[in-house]
Amino acid sequence: MNILFTIRYFSPFIGGTEKQALALAAQLVTKGVAVTIVTSRFERTWARHELIDGVQVVRLFSPRIKVVGALIFLACLVGYLIRHRNRYALIHTFQIGYTSTISILTGALLRKPSLLKLASSGRGGDIQRARRTLWGRVFLYMAKKASRIVMVSNTVKQELMAESVNPEKLCPISNGVDLNSCNSSAAKSQARKVLKLPERKTVIYTGRLSPEKGVDFLVRSFARVKQSLNCQLIIIADGPEKKNILQVIDRSGVSDAVLVIPAVDDVTPYLKAADLFILPSQFEGLSNSLLEAMACALPVISTRVGAVSYTHLTLPTT
Repeated sequence: MNILFTIRYFSPFIGGTEKQALALAAQLVTKGVAVTIVTSRFERTWARHELIDGVQVVRLFSPRIKVVGALIFLACLVGYLIRHRNRYALIHTFQIGYTSTISILTGALLRKPSLLKLASSGRGGDIQRARRTLWGRVFLYMAKKASRIVMVSNTVKQELMAESVNPEKLCPISNGVDLNSCNSSAAKSQARKVLKLPERKTVIYTGRLSPEKGVDFLVRSFARVKQSLNCQLIIIADGPEKKNILQVIDRSGVSDAVLVIPAVDDVTPYLKAADLFILPSQFEGLSNSLLEAMACALPVISTRVGAVSYTHLTLPTT
């Protein structure tokens, strides 16, 4: 079987959806399934064709111009889907939006089955966000036309059922992480030494710097804890809130104890050096960052959002 993934944002963007898409595609390739990921080419320096972890990545022209850039990308996407219709048997797309809408619609016209994966629930999730605008409701209508819908949590399922989606289309599949990635007997102090971090209790957040992630709340809370405990906070993330977060750090007087690091492909070395993981999100689906921290046997403090409300992870004993 040949499968085509369509996703608006992908490498070099680093996010939960992007990481899960690549991990899934790479695993499918190891099973003998040919996978091509079709995404956007925002910069001329980005390769049009690239092989990442054995997965073919095709980037279509998409200038950084609001609306116009999206329309150009969608036109290129339709053209690609039609030209290469004999090279794939299934379209796998992600989240409710214009990319998934065009993928599902074009797939239906070409008589190709489509699979849609929804990431999050709640007021900032796929469904509730789509219901706020006319275009969003169109996207939601088309999402229901997908051959199958994968959701990462029961909360997403409940929202889909409220939209009268055919239950036979729904496939609950949680996100996954590699439990072997954090296997290490090295002490945390040694891990901090390798990363050249100060030797003190370490709190960590990995993810994205956007309003719904609540990182500003995390920094202000950390400032209060710092008054009575010798500790440090590591934030490994990028996003539109970065400037604001840096200002909050400065205003909170904890610049000497908070380290902001741009997003990295592998956060494992930092997780091994940490003592506690914090997820302060206002809404979530099933956080990859949370799962990665749990896989490294880190204790977690999280807001009660999405699948986090019932997430647990049993690690193999050794």
